[in-house]
This record gives sequence, structure tokens and C-alpha cells, in this order.
Amino acid sequence: MEFENYEAEEYVPVREKPPKSPLRFIPYAVIAVLVIVLMMLLPKVLPMLSPSLTYYVYPKEAEFIFEREIMISGGDYTVYIELPIPTDIANGSLQKIVSVVHEESMNLVYREVNKAGYTWMNWSGGGHISWVKIRYHVIAKTVWWNIAEHSVGTVEDIPEGLKSAYCHDEWLITPSNPEISALAHQLADDEYSVYDKIKAIYDYVTENIVYEAGRSGEPKSAIDVLHDKSGDCDEQGMLLCSLMRAVGIPSWLEIGALYSGDDKVGGHAWVGVYIPTSTGGGWVNIDVANHQFMLRDCYRFSEWVDVGNDDLLKDYYNAVRVKFFGQKPQISETWKLISITESGEKVRVPAGSGKQGLPIGDFIAPVAITVAVFLYTIRRRLTTE
Repeated sequence: MEFENYEAEEYVPVREKPPKSPLRFIPYAVIAVLVIVLMMLLPKVLPMLSPSLTYYVYPKEAEFIFEREIMISGGDYTVYIELPIPTDIANGSLQKIVSVVHEESMNLVYREVNKAGYTWMNWSGGGHISWVKIRYHVIAKTVWWNIAEHSVGTVEDIPEGLKSAYCHDEWLITPSNPEISALAHQLADDEYSVYDKIKAIYDYVTENIVYEAGRSGEPKSAIDVLHDKSGDCDEQGMLLCSLMRAVGIPSWLEIGALYSGDDKVGGHAWVGVYIPTSTGGGWVNIDVANHQFMLRDCYRFSEWVDVGNDDLLKDYYNAVRVKFFGQKPQISETWKLISITESGEKVRVPAGSGKQGLPIGDFIAPVAITVAVFLYTIRRRLTTE
């Protein structure tokens, strides 16, 4: 009797898997919660680790010399140039004018004229080539208006004299335009304090109006900026003023020049606005084009502060008037930095919209990503078990 050779198979007992406990996901949940908590603490933690992540740092003061040159060339013409003589801002605490020196071609005659109580430089003459150079020696300060929101009053707290001076139509600033007025009330009527109304209007302009560089000639009107959804610094400022004036908040243009680094200087405009507070109130600056809310850095120079006078504002934007015979002359204007000295003392200004810490919008994306990764990890774990 023959037996077949065979190898015995090893017996492996079958073990039943224990039921899966929901507690196995606790480590993942703890990690996700810790990450979210860390993100919420970033505004307090990051300034201690690296202040530049949540704050902009500006010199407290800058002393500079700007040169502005206007040149008219070609053809046979007569020219009339008129520029305001800049003054100190806030009694020199924000801007101190050290000197204003001018030089002009021989074919131009210089004189000073008084316009509505303000002194302007005036040149007139003619020929084939004319030029004017003005050097401004200025000391400017950085100021961030850290106003406690609970201390800000309502529109009813604003002095009537300021409303009368800075809430009417003024050339291209048109608060009475029905479309602008309706939008302003839509944005601001649900807000109680002047601060909240200003912030709502500022947010709308910065989020919906695109900066348009390289424009020349007369600015667009506020309603055109609203329709085009674009505008340069002057034009965005005019729209901002129009919207704020429409709800009874006094606002005006400041116009001059801005140093942007690398020896670059160019014409610029921003806005002044009045805010009533429990301590009496005062004005602040808002630069829409540079997204600076209630901040005035030391790199800007105010040549002209709008006084609510329609004719003077229009004259500023028509500083060079030429009458020519035959060939049209070329008109050019340039700004040049001669020198700048920055103070060693610095000012820390919160990044974002002028509030302490990072804007809440900076956290939405990281938190959403963290939650999404957490949910994806759980799903993968379930499908592989």
C-alpha cells in the first residue's frame, strides 16, 4: 500500500477583529484644533517673533528736497502757470515747509497772487522754450490715527460749519448725483458711527475700483470712476469724497507728491476726512490707491489741501494754460528727488485696514484648508480600513 507524500499546511486560527472605536480619530481632531488655535493666536504671537509680518514700519520723520519742473517747448505761444505755495500741516506737526525756491527761464515773469486768501506763485510770458523749476524743502512725519471706535460719534456730532464747507458738490466731486447718493446711503445707513460709515465706504472703493495708472489731463468725474470701476489716485479720491459727502461726512482732497523708493517721486493725491470723537474730533487721512486707512506716512508732501472752493480746485488741475499760434507746444512735468534723510526712530503701523493685528480675512483660507485636510484624512482612513 503506497502513501502519497504531502506537506501539512500550517493551521492559522481566524481571529475576529475588534470593533473600531471612534476614539481612534481623537489624535487627528486634537491636531486640527491645535492648528486652528495657533492661527487665531498669530496676531499676538507673530509681532513678538517678527514684527514685519503683521506691521509696517515707517520712519517717524523724513526730511527731503523735491524738485518739480514744468517745461513748454515748440511753436509760438503765451503761457500762464499758477501753483499754490504749500503751507505747514497741523502747525508743522505733520508737515513743515522749510523753504520753497523757484527758478524760471528768462522769458517768464514771476509774481505772487492772492486767491481767496491763499498765496499762489504765478508765471507768465511766451516764446519757444519756457521752463519753471521749484524746489520744496520739507520735513514730514508719520502719523497713524489709532482712534478707539467706541469714542467716535455720529454724523449729528459733526459741526455744521464743516458740513457746509465740505459736503457740497465741488467740480468733479458730486455727492448730489442720484446714483452716488443712493450707493452711499446703501453702504452707510446701517452703520451707526462715523468711523463705521467711513470704513464701509472705504472698503467698497478699495474692493471695487481698480487703480488705473498713466492717465494724464483732466481727471474723470466721480460718477465716471464709479461706472468705469477704475481710476487713478485723484479719481479714486474724488469718488471717496463724493460718497462720504453724500452721507454728511466732510471730506476733501490733498494733492502733492509721494516718494515711493528707489529715488522715484511722482504726483499723488489722497483724502482728508473729519471724525467726531468724545474728545472733540479732528481730521485723518485716507489713501485709497495705497490702501492706507487713517494713516499718513512721512514720504508724502502736500502741495495743496482742498478748501472746498470749486474754482481753486479746478485751477490747481489747470496749473498750466497755453495759448498757441500754429504748432501746438509740448508740455511736460517731472518730479525729482534731490535728497532724503530718514529718522532712526520708527513707527509701527498695523498691516491691513488700520486695526490691531491681522484682518480676519487672513485666517479664513488657512482655517478652511486645515479643516479640509482633516476631513480628507479621516475619509482616507475609513476607505483603507
